[in-house]
Amino acid sequence: LPDAVFYPHRHVACHSDEWADIHRGWWSVVRDYSLCKLSNPSDKLIAISAVAKMFAPTLGSGYVAGLWRHSLLYDLLWLSDDSQYPCSPRPTRYRGPSWSWASTDNPVSCWYRHKHVDWLAEVVKCTIALQNDQLPFGPVTGASLILRSPILPCKWFV
Repeated sequence: LPDAVFYPHRHVACHSDEWADIHRGWWSVVRDYSLCKLSNPSDKLIAISAVAKMFAPTLGSGYVAGLWRHSLLYDLLWLSDDSQYPCSPRPTRYRGPSWSWASTDNPVSCWYRHKHVDWLAEVVKCTIALQNDQLPFGPVTGASLILRSPILPCKWFV
């Protein structure tokens, strides 16, 4: 874990180089965690909640089903590593929104480049319904995400 996680009262400027290193540390934890075979996969968010709580003072602004509000557009760029593992179907029991890495059983990673990105999208609204309001880093029973973005023409080559 990054050193700053152990000093929660030390201020780190949002989106500074140090903040970006801590954010990469979070995704390193998520990547390693997603490689684990949990005995009860529906506990995915509750099992990582203590680690998320340690990152919260630095990454701040709210935790939404495994992602962070300050970096939500970056965090949405996670991908499922199905190159080594066959893509498994979505779990039948809800454990997180489809836009969260917690919703899949495959190993995941994130594209976390924090510099020189021009976003064409913006987060309009992101809400989660916690299973227990006393556990802000715990499991969710529902969520919604609204983004605003222009529609761009593209060509898909197979």
